[in-house]
Amino acid sequence: MWVESHLLLVGALTLGLALPQ
Repeated sequence: MWVESHLLLVGALTLGLALPQ
């Protein structure tokens, strides 16, 4: 489902932004 894909993308972006900080 597109919802699951959207959540995965959001999660990946969140981790990408949170880890470097």
